[in-house]
Amino acid sequence: IPSWPIMTLLKSVAFLFPIAPLIPGDTDINSKSLKDPEIRDRAAKDKEEYNGQTRLKIGLELLGATEDIGASASAGKVDIPAPILLCQGEDDCVCPAEKSEEFLANAKAKGKKVIIYKDHWHATLDEPGAQGGDQVRSDILTWLTSNL
Repeated sequence: IPSWPIMTLLKSVAFLFPIAPLIPGDTDINSKSLKDPEIRDRAAKDKEEYNGQTRLKIGLELLGATEDIGASASAGKVDIPAPILLCQGEDDCVCPAEKSEEFLANAKAKGKKVIIYKDHWHATLDEPGAQGGDQVRSDILTWLTSNL
């Protein structure tokens, strides 16, 4: 998380140039999210999917939301009136499984569950094989049927 002077500067620049692609970092999120090379290639060619550098205003909003949720969860202030299901890949390098478990442990909700899928990446629904996306969809359906 940037220091407050940098954040103040970024917020000022974002006010003037909100769609400027100025957030540094890896622009190829698909290489970290999608294990199956065929699905990764298809996603990269999708005209409706943005594959460039993150826009400044979007990056700042995501950072702010992440900070707010993390602080609320750590303080035990996340009170969600509906059941929660988190389907998480064990090998997810976009959002580590430990963070999902930590969030859920601190969230106050009726009926909360996290399922960690062995050898899965970030996009659990797009995982290949019999224990891939089909298993995740089946688990979601089972959970929905028993919790809603």
